[in-house]
Amino acid sequence: MLCISTVPRRMHHDLLYRIALTLVPNIGDVHAKALVNIYGDANRCFKAKEKNWKL
Repeated sequence: MLCISTVPRRMHHDLLYRIALTLVPNIGDVHAKALVNIYGDANRCFKAKEKNWKL
């Protein structure tokens, strides 16, 4: 079992944004992965305007 305290801070931060991304209406795990590939990381997806999300 992975203890959250052993996960590097940046990785933990990105994981939270990845989870949050999948909670956005009409964005599932496949679209979330595509957005992360486009923007580089999940945090940048949230900094981009939703209307600019191109899938």
